[in-house]
Amino acid sequence: MSARRGGEGRGQQPKPSSGRGGRGSTLDPSVSSSSKPTQPDQLPPVSSTCMRPPRPDFGTAGRKVIVRANHFLVQLAETVLTQYHVSITPEVTSKKVCREIMGQLIKTYGASHLSKRMLAYDGRKIAYSAAPLPFTSMDFVVKLVDKDGAR
Repeated sequence: MSARRGGEGRGQQPKPSSGRGGRGSTLDPSVSSSSKPTQPDQLPPVSSTCMRPPRPDFGTAGRKVIVRANHFLVQLAETVLTQYHVSITPEVTSKKVCREIMGQLIKTYGASHLSKRMLAYDGRKIAYSAAPLPFTSMDFVVKLVDKDGAR
């Protein structure tokens, strides 16, 4: 329960001498007498039953779609996976182009610098390897050739 200071509560007019500032206030009687507060008996009745909107039966409306999840089950023997942060500059916004760049990197440097290790790549900034790569940090230069032959 909360205590009120000053006024008379909701819907009731304050006393003429109440309020801040120390001076009494006067109310315009034409405004206060013409505006009546809404009485509870004038409100629409409240429903006590919660009803959800009707839905069609499952499988009878709409069309089938394929849902692809961004995870999958991986079963490995007692292995430690190593996660790497991948940074492509200049920044590329297309996942497809990022994957093409990583594919070209593996094709170009897989045997010489990656020790023929396979990488799992998310298409953005994360790569995983089942064994540590032979370096802690390295920059690679990858030339991606368009289908038209442009570089």
